Amino acid sequence: MKTFGTLASAAALSLGLCGMAAAQAPAPVQIKPSPTVEAIKARGVMACAGHNGSNLGFTEVDDKGNWKGLDVDLCKAIATAILGSPDKTKFAAISFAQRWPALNSGEIDILVKTTDATMSRDTELGYVFSIPYLFGAFQFLAHTGPKTAADLNGGTICTSGGSNNIRYLSDFLKVKNIKAEVLTFDKREEERAAYAAKRCDANMMWGPTASITRATSRTERPSGPARRDRVAPQVVIMREATSVW
Repeated sequence: MKTFGTLASAAALSLGLCGMAAAQAPAPVQIKPSPTVEAIKARGVMACAGHNGSNLGFTEVDDKGNWKGLDVDLCKAIATAILGSPDKTKFAAISFAQRWPALNSGEIDILVKTTDATMSRDTELGYVFSIPYLFGAFQFLAHTGPKTAADLNGGTICTSGGSNNIRYLSDFLKVKNIKAEVLTFDKREEERAAYAAKRCDANMMWGPTASITRATSRTERPSGPARRDRVAPQVVIMREATSVW
């Protein structure tokens, strides 16, 4: 009887402690809905970033005026998750320089536009990143002649304007003590045309874009990368206020 009483007391104590723990457990955190998601649902359409031209393989317009490419498909997938259909999207034809004003103003709801995650975009601009969906190194495509990056000393290099390409290229040239003229272009078509016309000795591009350019070139096939520099994680970017999706 004494043993039974001891066990009964222990059980009662255990139940009492469990009850106290349950009573003291914090209430579930109520996640507030994203204002942007709520606005998308009310509007019935999700606004995405297109491109002012053709960003090969990622954001292009076909002969029928339809957007296509990896970034386009990702944006449509997100729209499907929110609105139930990939057709409930609209795309704004903006340049790389225009993507930040477009995101800040609400012209676009979310940024999926071959954009890499950087410390300054996090800490200074206050944006929120998804996990990376693609990695790629920056490369130099060079015409027949330059074999290494050092051979570009005294030459001319093309690259995209309004992007991190300019900073990456500037840092690289400074570290390697290479003196070269840099030509920047807001549109990829103009950049590719300048390279094809040999206005520049090399074209500094993001690796996947460089590979697509080589594969689709109808002019002189570039000899290949003279040098690889930096690896950039591509992410989906949201405004800080819309971090809970």
